[in-house]
Parts: sequence; structure tokens; C-alpha cells
Amino acid sequence: MRRALLAAALLCAGPALGGPWLREEGELFISSVSELTEEDGVRDLWGATYAEWGARPGLNLGAKYGRATATESGETYGFLRVAVPVTPPYRVAAELGLGHRTDDAGRGEPLLRPGLSWGRGLTALGRPGWVSLDAAAEIGLDTGNRASKIEITLGLNPDDRSHAILQLRRDGDDEDSDWVLAPSYVRRATKRMDLQIGGIWSPDDEGKRGLLAGTWFTF
Repeated sequence: MRRALLAAALLCAGPALGGPWLREEGELFISSVSELTEEDGVRDLWGATYAEWGARPGLNLGAKYGRATATESGETYGFLRVAVPVTPPYRVAAELGLGHRTDDAGRGEPLLRPGLSWGRGLTALGRPGWVSLDAAAEIGLDTGNRASKIEITLGLNPDDRSHAILQLRRDGDDEDSDWVLAPSYVRRATKRMDLQIGGIWSPDDEGKRGLLAGTWFTF
């Protein structure tokens, strides 16, 4: 029974989050997420579209576009992700992305984005789930400026049609970054579409707080 639950966790974690769980060959995953937040009295709307395709076993190709409305900041990049052989139940994947980013002042530059993901399936409360760690460095090729992105995710599948996700993430450069908590709930609406709703909360008094909503598609 335990092995069956762990197998289900591995199968469910892939469509839910990606990261170390690569897409099957020929599978296409597309998501669109919006985050309405307020930080230091400034309200902002961040929108991002993400796509990932299983090019062949052990290799995924993808792209991401994201932009904020309150500032001129944003990023656009393509990437490839490859599976790293490890002993089950662990999963590891390495990623390399190349694109363009724009800072809050509207200054743009080419972007190099190496990353690494780790994860494994688990069981909790008799239900399958997963835990993962995703880390990436964003390096400006003109200025050499670097920013780090870290996401620690704990997920649980209450039933065969939903995911409960608790994510702790750090996003920013070394001098100006903080941790935010982003819990969310994902529910399958149709065979190929899932809907996501959640919140964003920072422990700082003037930290980031808000709501997020998204749509996921799998083909």
C-alpha cells in the first residue's frame, strides 16, 4: 500500500509543479498566473506565462514570460531541463536558460539562468504528496548583477482531482530580498485544465501580501 501511494505521489507531482519531475515525451504544459500584491504601500500586479514541453525522455524545453505593471520590470527566457540520474525515490534535474530581463528602471540586458531542482514523493495523512527544492541564479550578462531564486514546496493531493500546495520562496538580489509564504489550492476543472487560487504573505511589517490566481493546461 505504501509503495502504491508513493508511486501515485510521483505521478501527481509532475503535472502539479514540474521542477525535478520532467514531462513525458510529447506532453505540453502551459500555465498563466497573476499575483496582485501590496508591499510598502505600493500595489502591483505581476503576470506570468510558462510553457514546458517533453522533447524526449529526460529532456524538456520551455519558456517563461513575466511582467509587473507597477514597474517596468520583467523577464523573458527560454530554457532546457535535463534529468540527473539519482537513486529513487529522489528526483534531480538541471536547467539552463537564456533570455532577457528588465529592472524597475526599465534597463534591459541579456540574462543567463542556471538552475537545479530536487524532489521526492511522500505520503501524509494517508494521501500522496511531494516535497521539492528549486534554486536558480539570474545573471545579467551586461552588468554581471546576480539575483537568486529559491522555492521550497510541500504538496499534498487530498483526492485525485486536487493539490494543496504550501510554498516558501525567496526572490531577489542578495541585498534586497525576503522570504514569502504562498499557500494555494489547485482543482481540476476539466480533463486538460486546472484552476489555482491562493495567497501571498511576508512576515515583515511592510512585506508583500496579496492574492494569486492561475490556470494550468496539460496537452
